[in-house]
Amino acid sequence: MEIVYQTRFSYRGLSGWRSPAAGDPVLLYDAERLAHRFALFERITLPSLLAQEDAAFRHVVLAGSGMPRPWRLRLRALCLDTLGAARATVIFAPPGRAARPFNQASGSSRIASSAYQKWPTWSSRFRGAAHRSSRAVLPI
Repeated sequence: MEIVYQTRFSYRGLSGWRSPAAGDPVLLYDAERLAHRFALFERITLPSLLAQEDAAFRHVVLAGSGMPRPWRLRLRALCLDTLGAARATVIFAPPGRAARPFNQASGSSRIASSAYQKWPTWSSRFRGAAHRSSRAVLPI
């Protein structure tokens, strides 16, 4: 069985996500928002993948084709430099249903349930709490 981790990273999809940024490219690709997302990706996602005991997996990252070029280059470099070309695939796709590019990259006709997509990945109430805390807390 092949394990494929899928990460939706600043992608303008037509289903699943309901955040204000999901439908607005100005918000989605805001430099401050992207810097925060990259910090989470670099500090949590990639180290977690590297720490896997079984390295027989692939990581597919889906991002929007409208993402500014410097950020696209950074995302691709991070994934390939960290996991290598054999394990990392980065896709930049136009707005649409996320399942299609994920399935094409994974060679699968099935994708995980969209139930997890209902969970928020950012909330302003966490931002304030993170800044008030003396510990390094990053909202997910």
